[in-house]
Amino acid sequence: MTLSLPFSAAIRQFLPGIYFMGVIAYVIYDNHNLWLLLFMVPFIFQMLLNNRYLNLVLGILTILWSVYMGFAAFMEVEPTVPFMLIALSVTIVNLYMSRMLFLNQNFTMAALRENSLDETLFI
Repeated sequence: MTLSLPFSAAIRQFLPGIYFMGVIAYVIYDNHNLWLLLFMVPFIFQMLLNNRYLNLVLGILTILWSVYMGFAAFMEVEPTVPFMLIALSVTIVNLYMSRMLFLNQNFTMAALRENSLDETLFI
């Protein structure tokens, strides 16, 4: 039995959702607050049904969250080298996963397509 897509291409669309659910699970484990499970619901819904508008909203929100994490890492009161290395690596991975989540939406914009002009307008 062979798959039409390689294994890495098949799981590429699920990787951001799995990453952000893992981050949320870590925050829940660290804070012992089960109400944070509600933040997992959109990612689970996205992985099951693959709604492109929800993907767009989640992508924008996670990009904003990544930028906030970057500012928070630089505004630390007493930054140490290990903390900054960990904070910046998590921020970079978070930005990359947000970018993947944002680009998985598969919108087709008329201005970016090759044949953006409709020939029927000129007849």
